[in-house]
Amino acid sequence: MQRARVQASASRRFDLTPIPRCAAESYPRVAFGQNDITLFQRILPWDHAAGAVFLTEAGGEIRHWDHRPYRVGSNSAGVLAAATPALWDSASALLLGVGSALADAEGIAA
Repeated sequence: MQRARVQASASRRFDLTPIPRCAAESYPRVAFGQNDITLFQRILPWDHAAGAVFLTEAGGEIRHWDHRPYRVGSNSAGVLAAATPALWDSASALLLGVGSALADAEGIAA
């Protein structure tokens, strides 16, 4: 239910594409410009740690939904990753901002 609500909200402003075979594959897709952003609720370190380093070294941005920098082992919810910090800010305002479906569902204070 929550996923459907977030997807419906995001689809009004973004072209949605399915997640590739694994979460780690999403990071090169963002870094190389195939996708602009990626959003994950489940953030197990083996799925995201290497990709987060790869993306940030390529000039991208990855932060938890509460806007804190991504850290392995953090108690913060989810991650949003983007090709550039400016794109992260724009996507964050739409997806995680006050009144967004995700912020409402997760109780995120943006």
